[in-house]
Amino acid sequence: MNNLSKTDEDNLIAQAAAGDEKATTSLYHHYEGLLIKESRERYLAAMNLSDEAPGIARLAFYEAIKSYDATRGIHFAAYLQRQVRGTLYTEFKRQRRYLARTIHPDQTATEEQNFWEVYADTSRSQN
Repeated sequence: MNNLSKTDEDNLIAQAAAGDEKATTSLYHHYEGLLIKESRERYLAAMNLSDEAPGIARLAFYEAIKSYDATRGIHFAAYLQRQVRGTLYTEFKRQRRYLARTIHPDQTATEEQNFWEVYADTSRSQN
């Protein structure tokens, strides 16, 4: 796979997009390192997405195969990296928004104060 020209790689991607499992597997094994690298970014671990990130990256890989347009002249590796990063970052933002909008008693309460005292203090300061 490393010796393929852009034209040969584009043909392999077209075969994978048409449903050829052998072509898809070949592409996956070739770009597996990129998927692993992107799914191990630190910001994903900060939101406890480490376990989900490889699966999200894999889904983004399959979507990238389907949506790749070889006529634009972009190398698939660059396109794939952008798609995977974008998908992972979107999930990161979704998780961050969720955590910002919900209450997590175990993170805000201390032994001296119970959750409802902390919550009452924060709700008064927001009004």
